[in-house]
Amino acid sequence: MTPSLRTGMAARKDISCSTDTHTDTRTDVQSAGRIVSTTSEDSPKTAADRAFRVLRVLDALGPGTHSLDTLTRLTGLARSTAHRILQSAVREGAVLQSGYGRYRLAPSAVSPVTGPLVNLPVSLESLHAELSAMRGRAGDAALIHVPVILRPPLRVSLCCCYDSAGALARTLADGDRSGPLFRAPLHTDAAGLVLLAWLPGAAPGDPTLRRIRDLNHARTPSALPGWDLVAAPVQRGAVTVASVSLLVRRSTDPGSHRRATAEVMRTAARLGQAARDTSRPVGAGRAR
Repeated sequence: MTPSLRTGMAARKDISCSTDTHTDTRTDVQSAGRIVSTTSEDSPKTAADRAFRVLRVLDALGPGTHSLDTLTRLTGLARSTAHRILQSAVREGAVLQSGYGRYRLAPSAVSPVTGPLVNLPVSLESLHAELSAMRGRAGDAALIHVPVILRPPLRVSLCCCYDSAGALARTLADGDRSGPLFRAPLHTDAAGLVLLAWLPGAAPGDPTLRRIRDLNHARTPSALPGWDLVAAPVQRGAVTVASVSLLVRRSTDPGSHRRATAEVMRTAARLGQAARDTSRPVGAGRAR
C-alpha cells in the first residue's frame, strides 16, 4: 500500500466486493445514488456543525430507517456523539427512532433531493454484477463513485470490485477506504472529472472538461503509482448521477486503451439505462 493511500486512514469504510467475497452493509446501498458521506474535508468544529452533519447524512441516505453504525461511519463522528445528537433530534421531533438504534428524518425535515444527488435506483446485486463483469473483461479493479456537493465537491466510492487473487488484492483489501482512490475532490482524477464535466456551471469553457464532454470518458493517473483510471459518467436523463471507472495498469498499448474505454462506456450506459427503467422511489425496483 502506497503512502498516499494510507493518508487519512480509518475515517470511513465504503462497500467493497471481490470476486470471491461480497461484504456489504445492505442499508448503505439500498439508496445507492444518495448513499454518500456528506462530510467535508475539515472536522466539524462546533456542536452545531456536528449536528448538521448527522442531519445531512440522514437526508442523503433517503427514505427508510438507518442504523446508528451506518450514521457513525458516514459522518466520521464518535458513536457516542452521533447517538447524543440523534437523541436530541428525536426529542425535538426532527428525527424519528424506530426500534433500537435505527433512525429516519421526520417527514417535515426531509428536503427534496435534486441535481447531482439524484437517485441511482440500481440494486446492489446489479452494481456488483456489472462492475465484476467489466473488471473481468478489461481491468484489475472496478469502482463506482457518486458526487457529493460540498466545498470542494467530492466523489465518494459506493463499491469497489477486484480480483481477490489479483495484483491489487492486498492493496484494496487492506487499503484506506477514505483515501484518494475512494474519496477525493472531483478535479483529482478521471473518476471525478467525468462528474465535474457535467456539473451545472462548472467552468463551461474549460478545454479539459469540454474534451471530456465530447469524448464521454476520461483517463488519468490514479492514486496508485503505475495504475490509471478510465472513467465514464452514468447519466439518468439529463443528470449525471455517478461515474464508473476501471483501474488499469499503465500501458502504451493503444489496444488495451481502447478495450478499457469501450468496456467502461458500455457499463456506464447500461447502468444509466437501468436507472431510467427503474421506478423513481428509492429501492422500489431493480435493474433489468
